[in-house]
Amino acid sequence: MKTMRVNPKAIIRSTLLAALFSLTAAQSWAEEWVYTVRPGDTLSGISHDYLISTDYWPKVKQLNGIGNVRHLAPGTRLRIPLEWLKQHSAIVKVIASRGDVSLIDANASMALTSNTQLQAGQGIRTGRNSSITIEFADGSRILILPNSEIKIESTTRNNDTGVTTLSVQVLKGQIENRVAPQQPGGRYRITTPAAVAAVRGTTFRVSADDGGDVMRSEVLQGKVNVTGSSVSRNVGAGFATLAKTGQPPSIPTQIPAAPDLSGLIKRTAVTDVNFSWPAMTNVVSYRAQLAQDASFNTPVYNRLIESPQVTWQALTPGNYFMRARGIDEMGFEGFNASHAFVIIGPPKTPKAYSPKDEATLPNPRPFIAWSQIQESNFYHLQIATDQAFSQIFLDIPNIVNTNYKPIEDLTDGQYFWRVQSVSSDGSHSRFSAARTFTIHGNAQ
Repeated sequence: MKTMRVNPKAIIRSTLLAALFSLTAAQSWAEEWVYTVRPGDTLSGISHDYLISTDYWPKVKQLNGIGNVRHLAPGTRLRIPLEWLKQHSAIVKVIASRGDVSLIDANASMALTSNTQLQAGQGIRTGRNSSITIEFADGSRILILPNSEIKIESTTRNNDTGVTTLSVQVLKGQIENRVAPQQPGGRYRITTPAAVAAVRGTTFRVSADDGGDVMRSEVLQGKVNVTGSSVSRNVGAGFATLAKTGQPPSIPTQIPAAPDLSGLIKRTAVTDVNFSWPAMTNVVSYRAQLAQDASFNTPVYNRLIESPQVTWQALTPGNYFMRARGIDEMGFEGFNASHAFVIIGPPKTPKAYSPKDEATLPNPRPFIAWSQIQESNFYHLQIATDQAFSQIFLDIPNIVNTNYKPIEDLTDGQYFWRVQSVSSDGSHSRFSAARTFTIHGNAQ
């Protein structure tokens, strides 16, 4: 058998070339836009349409090694640095806000509401139980959680190319990012004093602790490049990294899986809803969020809890969306599990029909009737001898029909009656307005 000899210098050379290629590719991805030549294109025309000056065409020629500028072959891909492109300041729009959310500006401080427009240089601060979702020109969104503060460092867009550049600084707290797929050359950066996270299109979270000196980045979809102290880490979906000021980001570690919310109820009439789910291994706490929109643009509640159970109090009837995730001992938050449920309102109150109010009846077994309620399964009838219903004469809780006739004679005298509807889950309407009738054996 022949022994293959390996040249160590060749290995080193190929490794260096691979590293250089990787670095060049990363720089190209971050700093350049690629234009594909179309029939009839000229360098001066491309420069006029897309670049900050028509005079840049010689630079494009030199950078791309073009010999004959009169004959650009269709399909040729031209590399163009981002700083050569026309850029326009892009507006940032508030999609939704809740609670104590304020604009931080050198000139003013004001509360933020939906449809407010923001621009580079301005900041946002959220208070306790408060949140806000902002949207950039390319459709990317950031949900800013309670007790957080960010600054919009820059936001530009080239309307012709669609290239968007965004930079947001997280001063404290936590944000959740949904980044739209970027055009080649687009940049989306989240910065903290500890590190920088750069992406092209993904869903991820960034939090800043201890005055921004500690940054955590958790990736749910796509890939994020986190750089600190001249060291970069590519963090893929399902992984997280931690960076401290003056230290490189940690080697990515796996984040907790989503909790199991499959056993939670989906429909209830109770307004204080308690949810609990199976405990997870390697998890020390949980985050639970509640919203009335599936996108969680405006969470109603955002809570950190030690055990896998949460109570949402005083909810009004309507549709709700809950999501929960585990948090490990490093402080990394895991994948979300979502659960939709509805708080149903009480059924409507039936209307009393018969007998007429204040009627005098000769029949000791009067026919009592009321309107039908669609969402009702039963009716609850009460007949009393006093208007306050403290002296209940008959209490019939589970009447299926919309009428009732006593099975025994009522003695002569005045009676008061009322009825309420009851749904299958036990929720009930208010009682109808009380009516009165009098039984008089000699009445005609």
